[in-house]
Amino acid sequence: MRSLAGIPGLRCLAVSERRDAMAWGSRYAAGYYECPDPDVRESDFIRFLWERASEWDGSLLLPSGDLWVRALSRHRDELAKAYHVAVAPWEAVRPFLEKDRLQQLAQEAGVPMPAAILVQPGQVRCPPVNFLRYPIWIKPAESARFVRRYGRKGFLAPDRATLEALWERVRDAGQTLLFQEVVPGGDDRYEIVSMYVTRSGTASAITYQRKVRQHPPGFGVMRVGYAMEENPEAEQLARRLLHVAKDYRGLLYFEFKRDPRDNRLKLIEVNVRVARFGMLPTASGVNYPELFYRELVGGEMPGMVLMQPGTWWIEILPDLLYTFLHRSGRQYSWREKVRPYLQPRKVYGDFDWRDPLPFVRQIRRGILRMREGPLPCPQPIPA
Repeated sequence: MRSLAGIPGLRCLAVSERRDAMAWGSRYAAGYYECPDPDVRESDFIRFLWERASEWDGSLLLPSGDLWVRALSRHRDELAKAYHVAVAPWEAVRPFLEKDRLQQLAQEAGVPMPAAILVQPGQVRCPPVNFLRYPIWIKPAESARFVRRYGRKGFLAPDRATLEALWERVRDAGQTLLFQEVVPGGDDRYEIVSMYVTRSGTASAITYQRKVRQHPPGFGVMRVGYAMEENPEAEQLARRLLHVAKDYRGLLYFEFKRDPRDNRLKLIEVNVRVARFGMLPTASGVNYPELFYRELVGGEMPGMVLMQPGTWWIEILPDLLYTFLHRSGRQYSWREKVRPYLQPRKVYGDFDWRDPLPFVRQIRRGILRMREGPLPCPQPIPA
């Protein structure tokens, strides 16, 4: 919502199935609405939107999570009669949202990904992984549902015995799983290229980001990173994927990891909604939510937008917890710890002095989370 706060006359409404959502209480929200869970009550969620269609007619629906993307894209044509829906149709979204289909898309596009095998639901025994190298990352085809159930994006198996033990925990996950090789190296080897594809099929705004630290370490979301210079290699790979998925329109974040064994980028995942670090492109001069608004609601045709590299992104609370307090994972020097906070151009993901209440809510959620047990931290990834 911060990205849209500068548009005169625009009212933003926060809609969530959770009353502890970070946006609730934000001064940038003109209203707050609790809705049915779009995952387990998808039809009720769509009915919720239709019941408010007369009041919200012509509004922009801008999802911030995969479960919202799934529900909105599956009902996009229906909802488009009353709303401007900032997601592509389900047929275009699905190859990016479901990781087993992303493997197939990448293979067709000639984009390298870590070697993996697909494990279908209902399989009883832990499958053989003879051609994969340990450690192996066990991850789901659909991350959001997996995270809700297990509290993490996946599990790391350093050897066969651990793999079989973990298999007993996840075999009834109810969805396709991937057993995937791990690309060596730390969090700072992740490189991202983001694109906004207009209705005419033109990539009008391209930004480049590099992660520095993630939470949890190894397999998580960016807690510290920065806007980097142009990245032609990552952009070329992203365009290959778009060429195969030619009907996609909207926003995409292509995440790669540079493999130290051959110095090549390997595709990790693609996000098809505003990312958690969405204020980083905005602070770098490329406001993706505003592009959605101006094209879909305002009818404008976005021109080429250029980003300014060098802006840093920091999520204060997870960075304090993992970098300064949590002892698992990589140990940073004090210079590495404080360097992002000393940068002249930076934006905080969880703190805005003009809008402090969401930060207070995050502190409360963090305290409650720490009471539940240790923070998730997979075993270290080989260098």
